[in-house]
Amino acid sequence: MKKSFCLYICVIFFFQSCYKEAIIFDGEPNNFLEPNLILKINNKDCAFDSKSNTLRYSIEYDCIGDFEAFIEFQSYSKIYFRDSLLINNHMNNLGAIEVNKDYEISVITNGIEHDMILQFTNLPIIQVLTHNTIIDEPKKLARLIINYPSLSEDVLTSYIGIEHKGKASQWNEKKSFLFSFLNSQRTDDRVSKSIFGLKENSDWWLDAMSADHARLRNKTSFEIWQQIENTKNYGIHSNFVELFINSEHQGLYCLNEQMNSQLLDMFFDDALLYKAVAWDGTTFAVYEETVSTNKYWNNWEQKFPQPTSRINWDPLMYLTNLVVNYEDDTFIEEISKLINIDNFIDYYIFINMLSAADNTGKNTFLARKSQEDPLFIIPWDLEGSFGRFWNGDAVGYQDIQSNSLYGRLFELNPNNFKTRLQNRWFELRTNILSPDNLITIFETNFNQLKKSNILDFENTKWGLHTNLTEEQEYINAWINNRINFLDIYYQEL
Repeated sequence: MKKSFCLYICVIFFFQSCYKEAIIFDGEPNNFLEPNLILKINNKDCAFDSKSNTLRYSIEYDCIGDFEAFIEFQSYSKIYFRDSLLINNHMNNLGAIEVNKDYEISVITNGIEHDMILQFTNLPIIQVLTHNTIIDEPKKLARLIINYPSLSEDVLTSYIGIEHKGKASQWNEKKSFLFSFLNSQRTDDRVSKSIFGLKENSDWWLDAMSADHARLRNKTSFEIWQQIENTKNYGIHSNFVELFINSEHQGLYCLNEQMNSQLLDMFFDDALLYKAVAWDGTTFAVYEETVSTNKYWNNWEQKFPQPTSRINWDPLMYLTNLVVNYEDDTFIEEISKLINIDNFIDYYIFINMLSAADNTGKNTFLARKSQEDPLFIIPWDLEGSFGRFWNGDAVGYQDIQSNSLYGRLFELNPNNFKTRLQNRWFELRTNILSPDNLITIFETNFNQLKKSNILDFENTKWGLHTNLTEEQEYINAWINNRINFLDIYYQEL
């Protein structure tokens, strides 16, 4: 009997030991979607990639000469860093550390040693933990954790609802994601939060940047748009991040604000936000006479007001009808009442500076804040720009991007449109759209990516051949050629 009892205890102990060993490295989160503790540095979990057996941690500086850090790990484990035993729940001196360098660590549990690699990165790390398979729709429950490089910024953790983003991009192996912050584990219990010091919003976008050879065109393009007229032209802010889903490193992403009524401060019931979802109607080439009673009309989608609350296509229907069907005199008289001409001038200059062929109809928003305001235009999804088409193919620098609305503005020249456009180009050409300024904005983003080895991981993970130096040289040459071409074009208007 005693032998049987001892055997029973040994079996229990054996299985408990195996379980403890498993949960250290298992990527499945617990019922609260919290990560399993492997190694925590200064109250921030290292993100674990099971395929490469690598831990990754975000730091503010490229190197730290004498890295003192508070270390935590499982109480039943021992961890060696550089052959030195770490003391659990204590400050430890890790010595000099650098980004992009591999550091060997050994995790010993129940006498079994597991060798891992610890890496430091200059980029923020986002972990998405879920028990669900993420699909297009509906959003699935998950937990989002953001570890910022700076020690002064607290870890952000929240339940989210997450889904795949985009239509064409759904075919890419590397997916983009939309997510909404949640107040609980209910996916309809949405809440607004601020991340990266940005404006509070419930909805955010993780851009995979799959087709972009440089992985920074969308981010850089929006930074240029925001410099043009500053707060008068609305756009989004972006931050490079590394993304982990459970225990799988996904690579480089761009965390973007989502264009919605919250971002645009739409407080009035008569505010409007329309999103272009396809072509034809959104280029003002055709007019659909049927009055829609749902959220779609003429390849536009009403985003605000909520379609379940109220449908209002009147301003957009009138604008489209004016462009497509109305007499010249009526167009000249009415157009400045319906659209913000200065904003549309900036947008024309902007998409032609970028040669953003995918943004002349689709990939735009139209909005107004009140009934008294004209509609203004906002760019969206600018990956196809600066010498690349939306699918990554190279494009030349000698083309002009336009649509039927701009066609009538050029033809009829209301309120001296062409001269205003010409003057605005040469004004911007001396500062914001000078080659030096554009190349500097790109250089800042290129340098941030080059400091990290994340592109090496991207190439291995997704079977790519991205070369940032070659793409930077390509963009710089394209910018100079494009500006010379546009100088002649605007001079001859």
